Amino acid sequence: LAASCTDKYAVREYVTNKGLGDILVPIYGGGYTRFEDINLTELPDSFAIKATHGCKMNYLVPDKSKFDSEKCKKEIQRWMDTTYGTYSMEPHYIEIPHRFYIEKYLEKADQLVDYKFHCLNGEPQFVLTCSNRKSNGDKAMQVTLDLFDMDWKPIPEIVSSGLEHPGNGELPKPENLDEMIRIAKPALEYNPDALEFYYYLGIAYYQKEDTDEALNVFMRGIKQIDDKSDKQIASDFYAILGDIYHTKGMNEEAYAAYDSSLVYNPDNIQTLNNYAYFLSVERKNLDKAEEMSYRTIKAEPNNDTYLDTYAWILFEKGKYTEARIYIEQALKNGGEKSWVILEHCGDIYYKLGDAVKSVEFWKKADAMISNGENTETTLPTEKEKQRLKKKIALKKYVEE
Repeated sequence: LAASCTDKYAVREYVTNKGLGDILVPIYGGGYTRFEDINLTELPDSFAIKATHGCKMNYLVPDKSKFDSEKCKKEIQRWMDTTYGTYSMEPHYIEIPHRFYIEKYLEKADQLVDYKFHCLNGEPQFVLTCSNRKSNGDKAMQVTLDLFDMDWKPIPEIVSSGLEHPGNGELPKPENLDEMIRIAKPALEYNPDALEFYYYLGIAYYQKEDTDEALNVFMRGIKQIDDKSDKQIASDFYAILGDIYHTKGMNEEAYAAYDSSLVYNPDNIQTLNNYAYFLSVERKNLDKAEEMSYRTIKAEPNNDTYLDTYAWILFEKGKYTEARIYIEQALKNGGEKSWVILEHCGDIYYKLGDAVKSVEFWKKADAMISNGENTETTLPTEKEKQRLKKKIALKKYVEE
């Protein structure tokens, strides 16, 4: 059910079967896998192209006469090559077919407000609103987030993260709130013994940075794993458990969890990438790290995160020329929006003897952090910020 309701195209059937087909945005076609599937002559003067299997995979066409087919084709291919769930900690995305569809273009999108109802046991408990969107070119949009309970009282729990900023809780209560609540009540299945229950509850605590409670939930969830468990879910379960252990500085326990993850699914891309990267940071088992990381870029050759990991492992092994090849590929595939990748690029160029270019990349990374333009899921620590500034000041590479 999670995968079906997350699939932006398949969920339309689910909503329609609930008698709510009239609330759906009209579409002009879907289930496509190639740019060539699009018949432009049959489309209206404006439309929106959206991937079914990920977040921030949208291509807006407000004016068909200015449609850039090559740019759109490249973007769609990037979507088709990306398995969003492998790095978003949302395994249900992995089950969604890589497709896209075309829907009606909504005018004045920056003035629209998203109301995201969060339900427990099929009952709405609170609403997350997204408002005041501001376009930032090809980068992620700036957005204001607010939380409200069902009586529309503000819940001051939002913290700033990148381009997402907390509101002041003054967003007006929608006139049709009662109707929205009625629509939001899904007939969800609930089973507290299901492994997925522990997985998503643990993820919720982990994202709140409550690693103690997250670890507690995941340890209880391990007891639910048996021969009948879904191997993909079990693998993802151990993958996140490894991430939690690593966050807590329990590296050996983390590596044991990653090994368990790979027992259930030897091709778990998220596990292979994180396991490889953390080994490289510790500068241990670099041959094993390189082998695991190489498998991720073979599976997803246009994934900037995986390309960066592989480049960094090569860097740690002293293979600077090879590292440059892969870090440049990471930059071409979206890495220019990541302070981590920009800093790594500077490090690699420094080792290749190009100090001028290395400082340029370090300054770009520093500016991105200062301007809040970072697209990384985690913000840099104070130590990481100071290390970057030290590189710029000394105009030389500083060991991590």
